[in-house]
Amino acid sequence: LVMNILLYGSECWTMTAKLLSTLRVFHARNLRIICRTNMLMTRQKHISTVELQERLCIKSLNHYYYTRLLRWLGHVARMPFSRVPKKFLTGFVEHKRPQGRGRCWGHSVCTALEAAGLPKKYLEWSPLAQDKENWRKTCKSAIYDDQMPELESLGCCTPTANSTLG
Repeated sequence: LVMNILLYGSECWTMTAKLLSTLRVFHARNLRIICRTNMLMTRQKHISTVELQERLCIKSLNHYYYTRLLRWLGHVARMPFSRVPKKFLTGFVEHKRPQGRGRCWGHSVCTALEAAGLPKKYLEWSPLAQDKENWRKTCKSAIYDDQMPELESLGCCTPTANSTLG
């Protein structure tokens, strides 16, 4: 429940390194609260966030964020071209971007696609997204960071056991 509230609407966020760091800190703090450990115990006993995730069979914040973003992308890819979200996703602006520009939503999309091992180009990944069930399986089963193989080997962190994403 907390993860759904934390990431509500995150599909449309421009995820910067600072924002992702803030979310990770909040996530780690909540893991410590759930496990009834504090920072003093964490430092004294060298308890890492990965250990707490293993204890609770919870995946990393990256996994939940990227899964949500990729599921939204699949939803938009299946929309007809007359819908506004599809127009924004496939639209093209002919003007150059100003120098020193900030990060845009498209960078977040490319990062998520790259993390899931999917092609970055719309024409390559959108046909995969047309099959809703396979796209969902692809999004949920992708390994988004180094922590994921360790959690999967425990056997308790299957998509059915972790139903925070629906």
